[in-house]
Amino acid sequence: MSSVPLHPAVVHFPIVFAYLLPLLALAALWQIRRSGNARAAWIPVAVLMVFTLAAGIVAVRSGGATEDPVEEVVAKRLIHEHEERAETFMFIAWGALVLLVAGFLRGRLGVVGRGLFILAALLLAIQVTLTGKLGGELVYEHGAASAYARPGAPQPAELEEDSGR
Repeated sequence: MSSVPLHPAVVHFPIVFAYLLPLLALAALWQIRRSGNARAAWIPVAVLMVFTLAAGIVAVRSGGATEDPVEEVVAKRLIHEHEERAETFMFIAWGALVLLVAGFLRGRLGVVGRGLFILAALLLAIQVTLTGKLGGELVYEHGAASAYARPGAPQPAELEEDSGR
């Protein structure tokens, strides 16, 4: 069994989904203007929102599972800041879900719900960018991955020297 944690493998899903969400919502608005069928056009947005939320939950939980070993090599305040950003992402995602549901309503409430959802989806994309940036810094600048490196495993500099021969 691999000692590589699940977190690095799953964090990319909420990132991609959060970037696609505002684009799909805008496409749905365009489709609503063309067809007038808001519910049918809004269903794919709802599916992607559910995937985004589920992926966020898995990413946050898997990140929590990696926290103790990473705290051995990275300052707790940096990990906490990344965790706080992820929690903010989830807070925005739950709020966006409420707005998404409002987008299924008829009339003015549905129009307002869809418009506010697009704003929330844009906020979600911004927040996932900030969260991912901090996560990348933890790994690439602060050495978080070294918490899971095997003792004696070749380090990147050693691999470069071997390939240059």
